[in-house]
Amino acid sequence: MAKRGKSPRAQVPLRIPEAQRARIEKAAKSRGVSMNTEIIERLERSFEIEDRLGGPKVTELVETIGIVMRSTGEHTATFLDGSKTYDQGEWLAVPYAFDQARRAANTILEYHKPKGPIVVPKISRDLMPTIARKTKTDLTLISKMFKDYGEWQAHAVLRNRGQDDE
Repeated sequence: MAKRGKSPRAQVPLRIPEAQRARIEKAAKSRGVSMNTEIIERLERSFEIEDRLGGPKVTELVETIGIVMRSTGEHTATFLDGSKTYDQGEWLAVPYAFDQARRAANTILEYHKPKGPIVVPKISRDLMPTIARKTKTDLTLISKMFKDYGEWQAHAVLRNRGQDDE
């Protein structure tokens, strides 16, 4: 294998299916960038998404949940209203379709749930001040926070996105 120089860029010989090349070219033209830029930015976004979600295993789980929710939501909403096809997230506004998609997602999560009992961890007294300082949470809320941590975390994320009504 040839040694690479000190250049910050590397040439990578790449063979891709013609249909994929055409799709990349179309996307690049619509954004007004080169195919090289389009490929690099798409690769970078895929790594950023994987990092943001917590690695390849979590990314695969989230993708599976997304696929089953979309499929269930679209099919349910379309079945309920035979006059139109629900896609592009339109099914999110149909309560029954949303509920069925939520149930499908829960089924995927239950399937992947690790074996064993679910036990609320006991937090040692010496750790409580550290946790309180790091989370900016008052000590009296820490025990409740750990009991319902998933809900607490979900509301924190929703608040950060300006979507939490609580």
